[in-house]
Amino acid sequence: MLVELQARQAVKRLQQLRAEIDNFTSHATLLASSKSFDPRLVMAEADKLLRSMMRSQGEFLKIKGLTVTLYRSLPSRPPATGGMAPAAKWGNEFRAGSKQFLEAVARAEKAVLKLYAVAQARINLPTRTATSPDGWFDAFLVLVDVLTQIIEYCKRDKK
Repeated sequence: MLVELQARQAVKRLQQLRAEIDNFTSHATLLASSKSFDPRLVMAEADKLLRSMMRSQGEFLKIKGLTVTLYRSLPSRPPATGGMAPAAKWGNEFRAGSKQFLEAVARAEKAVLKLYAVAQARINLPTRTATSPDGWFDAFLVLVDVLTQIIEYCKRDKK
């Protein structure tokens, strides 16, 4: 009974992880279709989504290892009351949960790659307005860039 409870919890966690990945997919799809966000912030959000997906995949690998152990410890004979053997029942659940998770990850990866591509294209648009600097160092770099552009413009007029 304890092994079946652990199996039920593992399957439930697999479903939760798949739901998290599906949420990442919808979030990435929504961001890719929106034109009002700053592309630099969209890239940062894509990085955050990718890190979260990697954490979920790490947890999936732990659960997958646990399911192998649980599957081996489940009884392979059907119960006296009838029905499927616990090993057969939970083995199918483990395989289905793993397959659904991996399919969700593939969809999420495509969505995040599309998000990166859209953000990169928007960053390179000539009509994009620059974002404000985050700190003093960024402001200093912007000032140096402006001064460099002014010097190049003055040198070009003299030639």
